[in-house]
Amino acid sequence: MAARAVDLCVALLHEQPSIESVSRILRDHGETGDLDLGEADVAAMRAAATRLCEVRAAVHGLRRRQPAPLPESSAVLRPSGRG
Repeated sequence: MAARAVDLCVALLHEQPSIESVSRILRDHGETGDLDLGEADVAAMRAAATRLCEVRAAVHGLRRRQPAPLPESSAVLRPSGRG
């Protein structure tokens, strides 16, 4: 499913999407039967792909700002209470 999402995002955002190109990707990823896609569907999918990429970028940005956790074996200096 993730591969289908990536393929759709690439087609919708980095190429000139068409009903045929989106249908081809969906079929390549196992969709069967009448897809009954129209121009409005492709436009809505393009808007959803844009939002998905924005959310992905925001989450990725937040993760990059957080420091990496220290390994369990790292020594942590704590006050010993001895004076």
